[in-house]
Amino acid sequence: MSLPVRRVLPPDIDFLGLAARIENAGWARDPTAASGRTSLRPGEPELAAWLRGDARLTYTANPVVGLRVLELGGVPTREQRGMFDSLPGLDAPALARLLESDELGTLLLACFAAAELELIELLPQIEILRTHAERRVAAAAERSHRRLGAAILQRGLKSLAARRKASPDRDPLFESLPDPRMRRQLLRRMAIEFEPGDPRADAMLRSGLDDRDWEVRASAMLLAARLRRDRPCPRTTGRRPGRHPCLGRDLGEPLGELRRPAVLTQ
Repeated sequence: MSLPVRRVLPPDIDFLGLAARIENAGWARDPTAASGRTSLRPGEPELAAWLRGDARLTYTANPVVGLRVLELGGVPTREQRGMFDSLPGLDAPALARLLESDELGTLLLACFAAAELELIELLPQIEILRTHAERRVAAAAERSHRRLGAAILQRGLKSLAARRKASPDRDPLFESLPDPRMRRQLLRRMAIEFEPGDPRADAMLRSGLDDRDWEVRASAMLLAARLRRDRPCPRTTGRRPGRHPCLGRDLGEPLGELRRPAVLTQ
């Protein structure tokens, strides 16, 4: 099963016209999909669904703010996905314009829609609206802000997991730290916290030894010596006393000859 994709429909869309367009494309209305509540807008349900093969279209409406969401789930074919993509929808630029509106209803719709689509690029505008004079707008912006923050966290975790899977001997979180001072301090802290021979330091050391900042690389070498890492580095083919690539690059041959450096295992 593929992950569902969502589309926020324009606020002026006609449900009956939308339903006819979907059904003319070969989708069958699911009679079991119903909210169980009386709709606030005659002729427009708060929940509807259509089926075609292994795919499912689900329509939900929040009549209070005019939010209408169409979700494509299951295992859609390329043709079905094309039909879904051809339907009108609000994208990030359109919602960015709505977030600049002075109208209460428009701001509420834009806040809800940004959260529904997880448009993290709209977070700065949502942040501003958290202090809006209208209490309902501020509350909607706060709710949207939390959802977008959670979306950023989930995307970050997925990215780290993918990088860890691609390079299991590296530390993607360490490599993602933007400030080299943070990476240096973390390595120096590890020299205090970790006991010699602790294997938990290996991935971070590998990343540190190949860092773009020379001070981070130097800190990693000092930590490697502290933890007594004296096995072949993944970047070498075996023991090469005095010839660790980081030493040759950063500290030169003299230091390499003074002491065989600590290196890492694969």
